[in-house]
Amino acid sequence: MDNSQVYQYESLPGQNYIRLISFQRDNQPRPIKIRLSIYPLNSAPSYQCLSYTWGNPSSSYSEDAEMLALAYDSVDEIRVEGALLSVKFNLSDALEMLREHAIADQHAEHFWIDAICINQGSLEERASQVAIMSSIYSTAERVIVWIGREDEFTADAIHTITSLGNIPKEQYAKLQSRDEYNPFSELARVGATPVQRENWLGLIAFSQRPFFSRVWVAQEIILAKTVMLVCGPYQIPWQLMANTVSLIMATGWQHYVQLSYLRVNPYPMALAGIYRRMLQEKNLQLSRSLVYLETIRAGVTTYKHPAVFRYLLMSLRMFKASDDRDKIYALMGLAWKERPPFSTHPDALAPDYTLSVVELYTKVTRVMIQSQQNLRILGHVEDRSFRKLFDLPSWVPDFSSTTTPPALDSRLVNRSYNASKGLTVAPKLLDYYATVLEVAGFKLSTVKKVSDVSRNDIWEERDGIGDDRWIQIFGFAAEISEAQFRTLGK
Repeated sequence: MDNSQVYQYESLPGQNYIRLISFQRDNQPRPIKIRLSIYPLNSAPSYQCLSYTWGNPSSSYSEDAEMLALAYDSVDEIRVEGALLSVKFNLSDALEMLREHAIADQHAEHFWIDAICINQGSLEERASQVAIMSSIYSTAERVIVWIGREDEFTADAIHTITSLGNIPKEQYAKLQSRDEYNPFSELARVGATPVQRENWLGLIAFSQRPFFSRVWVAQEIILAKTVMLVCGPYQIPWQLMANTVSLIMATGWQHYVQLSYLRVNPYPMALAGIYRRMLQEKNLQLSRSLVYLETIRAGVTTYKHPAVFRYLLMSLRMFKASDDRDKIYALMGLAWKERPPFSTHPDALAPDYTLSVVELYTKVTRVMIQSQQNLRILGHVEDRSFRKLFDLPSWVPDFSSTTTPPALDSRLVNRSYNASKGLTVAPKLLDYYATVLEVAGFKLSTVKKVSDVSRNDIWEERDGIGDDRWIQIFGFAAEISEAQFRTLGK
């Protein structure tokens, strides 16, 4: 039995200090041995950040999925200056990869990894470090993205990424194929390596890995100087992945890079081989999370400023977090601080892990209403059947829910949904955590009947648009003029 003591963290001297990892090198590969050193962020030595998922990183479509799920539920132990520290199994894999990288590259001596460099047992330190997370990632020389171990789909995915990712953007127009049965046939025209059906399926499987649905990944990728994607032995610059997604969207191929097309059009693909489990899905496509991530990254790059917070809340709603409070805190480093709510309520949303998830979501909603002086945030509220937190006030969006329809103001064609019809709202400055929202309104009509049957199909989307019956309802409200609004509201 190992009687080594458990590692005890030394307190950080202040908010703008960080811990950095360096590897202790010896002839014994296990356990992994590291040192932790404290530095002021603005004078720290050159370091690299690790981006990864805390849980199981593997594809659920792998033949080994069940076995891997059990393996990644376990923990490993590393030594920090002789003391023991428990880490998740996937982080142990990533540390082995980083250690080999550090040995091969003598200039790669220091690393920052959230689970180790932040004392996870201290809520105060977690909040303090999350507040400077954007600076930590933007200061790093490079972010290394650990996707996980190689699986049976990885080689096909890498083939597709390297083939498409190296096509210059000025060549995209030549790839907008109108060939319904083989839209990818024009790759040869731009000198790209052919991409077969199994390569496209590999890309879909790769994009569905848990890493790409992490809410923190947006900040970690977008703020980085450079990013290297690592999956098993493969190392690929992130820009190739970004170029691949951009090409697929620019050519309209996203309609073809989905399982329903690849399985049956033009010829049925045999349900055999490594893709047997995957091909049994009813529908599967290139990860929407990956598409949204690249859309936001491209927007930030193009417009040379961060994204508006309300847009981030809407666009990254489908992303996941191990702590539901991070569905808010992970977005703050990307948010445009010169726009509401940060320009009007600069300290209101400071990270605070002593708040419950319900308290935080209620506070965020009130701050958004007060800072923007409208009720647009109410358009983010999901149908109750999609909620995870049933003790939330009915007017507060459940940001932890990832299976919701888009916000109402993004669902309607040629109309802008706004719960306050564009009128300025001056809500009472009540307690941020008050569960009752006081608003004024007027009577449109009377509900004649309420169905007692659950209608899951009411949110079915057609080409990204909501159910026609709801569009008619919201369209009716949208036709009311501001003058009528003011008159009816009296």
